[in-house]
Amino acid sequence: MSFNSDRHLEGEMAQINCVVQKGDSPLLLSWLYNGQPLTPSDHTKVLEVGRSSILTIDPVKGHHQGNYTCVAANPAGEMAVHAQLFVNEPPVVSPIGFNLPQYLEDDMAQTNCVVQKGDQPLILSWLYNGQRLTPSDHTKVLEVGRSSILTIDPVKGHHQGNYTCVASNPAGEMAVHAQLFVNEPPVVSPIAFNLPQYLEDDMAQGNCVVHKGDHPIMISWLFNGQPVTISDEVQIMAMGQRSSILTIDPVKGHHQGNYTCVAANHAGAMAVHEQLYVNEPPVVSPIGFNLEYLEGDLAQTNCVVQKGDNPVLISWLFNGLPLVSSDHVEIAGMGKKTSILTIDPVMGDHRGNYSCVASNPAGQMAVHAILHVNGAS
Repeated sequence: MSFNSDRHLEGEMAQINCVVQKGDSPLLLSWLYNGQPLTPSDHTKVLEVGRSSILTIDPVKGHHQGNYTCVAANPAGEMAVHAQLFVNEPPVVSPIGFNLPQYLEDDMAQTNCVVQKGDQPLILSWLYNGQRLTPSDHTKVLEVGRSSILTIDPVKGHHQGNYTCVASNPAGEMAVHAQLFVNEPPVVSPIAFNLPQYLEDDMAQGNCVVHKGDHPIMISWLFNGQPVTISDEVQIMAMGQRSSILTIDPVKGHHQGNYTCVAANHAGAMAVHEQLYVNEPPVVSPIGFNLEYLEGDLAQTNCVVQKGDNPVLISWLFNGLPLVSSDHVEIAGMGKKTSILTIDPVMGDHRGNYSCVASNPAGQMAVHAILHVNGAS
């Protein structure tokens, strides 16, 4: 006798018929399973039809695999026949999990998929976010017996996601899942102040935005490489967890320099830089005539702009009115920040108040000197 299939899958129906071809009545037919009396159940039925006994197992499970014996007995003796039931069990896979709860970029991640039960032939495969995983330079799959080892080295942000190990054989398949978490380092947008160049007393503002990177994120500011000092003029305000606004109000010349926003998390740090330019108003050294002059003398004074951004315009006034070069008055520029006023010869009508005015887009400054002429009527 034999079962209706050489090998059954779980869930199928298995059936075998034991027929007594010869032998006197009374006949007693019984079944053994692995040498022990077989007890009918919800899934195992025995039906006697005349000189035969039909054993039905529906549905077949893995534990039904084994040796079945039909025993026919009468007062003259007994005879036993045997049949083996083979059940192809579907795979049973152990849970998988990566070796760390969360990875930093450039770490090595690994997980092992082990088939604890299930008949050959077995096929093991991997999915990433539901799609078949293709091995690459950074993603390797190594099969060792009834297991498959997935290695990702180095881990990058795009490796984060759901990984699935699928084990299959002719009896069925089983899938197990594991989530890979990658702590991405921050990616910071360029910062830009709201003007390319400021005048003193303007308000300057720069926004630092972290558009990628895992929490927790810490954002800090540097000025010329040193931590920014909060003051009445300099304020830092966090806008959510990924943005920081630096405000300088009012801007002064000493605020000019390099500002750096640094965003950091457990995975790394990124810094972006921006230069703040402040157009300083002119600062002019005092002027003065060094003598009380006689008519016919030569008088000269020098106007020097010590500080202030270009372009600087230097002009002269005499008693509040614009002064220009003439036969006796010469104005000569020396570079961009010096103007020399020469009066030769001095006459009585040259007596009065002389002003040097320096101006640029940030402001202006005037300095004054009195020219005294002796003997003039």
